[in-house]
Amino acid sequence: MKNIDKYGKYTGILSLVELGLGSFLHSLRIPFTGMFLSLNQIFILSLASRDISSKSAPGVISTTSAILKSLAPAGKKLTPMLAICAQGQLFSLGLWVAGNNFIGRLTGGLLSSLWSFIQPIAIYYILYGRDMYFMIQYFSEKLSRVFHNVDINFLNIFLTIVLIKILMASILIVLAQVVSIDILQRYFEWWKKHYSLKKEKNIPSPFKGALKDTLNPMFIISVLLMSVFYFFSNADYASIVWKILRPLALGFIIFYIIRIFPIDTLVERLKDGKYKSVLKSTINFIKQ
Repeated sequence: MKNIDKYGKYTGILSLVELGLGSFLHSLRIPFTGMFLSLNQIFILSLASRDISSKSAPGVISTTSAILKSLAPAGKKLTPMLAICAQGQLFSLGLWVAGNNFIGRLTGGLLSSLWSFIQPIAIYYILYGRDMYFMIQYFSEKLSRVFHNVDINFLNIFLTIVLIKILMASILIVLAQVVSIDILQRYFEWWKKHYSLKKEKNIPSPFKGALKDTLNPMFIISVLLMSVFYFFSNADYASIVWKILRPLALGFIIFYIIRIFPIDTLVERLKDGKYKSVLKSTINFIKQ
């Protein structure tokens, strides 16, 4: 593979951000952490595609970074790895569609930025099904009545957030197009100085980790909102109890499966494949 050192450099920076800052922000449960990391990935992939001519470079860099995510100091690795990999492949898709140029990067950045919305929506749809849509519609109508002359539509709010992220991604892609090499070098060196790849010994068991995920504030809020919706939708009590217990049980099972998924086996297979040379170059870059 050509430009192996460049692959290692960009993969190394992306991995340091995901493993260092990502783990720190997630541990503090800071809102929109995933969105920030997604935007950072888009910026790094924009730089990489500017520096490496291959249209598949963003996908290779992201997949290799996802492999290194297995070193993250947390028990839940499958969903973050899936997000990193999917965002990189979507960015590469933009380059294949429009070419490795500014328009191609904008296209790739737009596609990549959508994944941070698609993944959680898919998970919550599995948990609640179409009831999630009816619940959103119900609270939109209720809030519109409380706040007179104000049309509160959660779908419009959601689309506004999506557009804001797309705009931010576009700004970062423009920045990556014009930023000087000296500034980039300082950006890379800052991440190398402040974060390193370290495993944490005290990782919770899959059961405790899944229970912790089930008690996550965002998940609990979604259950409470659905409970209120079911209560005021004139459902019988037996049906309400079942509809509340179902997503709780299903959520715990999903969180548990995510944690017991044989990531190490998958990583070992990927390490011996075409990502082996990029992975080795990335480790060498980080150790420098």
